[in-house]
Amino acid sequence: MQTIATFYTHQQADLLRIRLESNGIRVFLKDEFTGSIAAFAIAAGGIKVQIPEEDISAVRELLETDQELKDIIVPKSARCPNCSSIDISRQGKHSASFMIFAILCFGLPFMFYAPIFECNKCRHSWKKH
Repeated sequence: MQTIATFYTHQQADLLRIRLESNGIRVFLKDEFTGSIAAFAIAAGGIKVQIPEEDISAVRELLETDQELKDIIVPKSARCPNCSSIDISRQGKHSASFMIFAILCFGLPFMFYAPIFECNKCRHSWKKH
């Protein structure tokens, strides 16, 4: 089985599962029951949408023609706003776990921190809100 997407809510994972199954692609949701409680889903690394290795080419073909399916797997918020590339990276030296620690310890001032992202294709930078 090959993981093609990871979600932190059961609804998102089910949406993709239904779309793929309606196109004849077999789907398995790994860790799907952890998604009923958000903290467990995050701790487990999310709900993984997996397909058999032999169906990967069918999913690639489907992604080329179905923009809605592409938006489910790679949401627009995870793409460069300039060129729509998914090859983006986060700038800055603080990890998400450090920021959570800082918010819990120091409170409100860190709530307004907006990470800066950069597209590795067109080099466009933006703040994600």
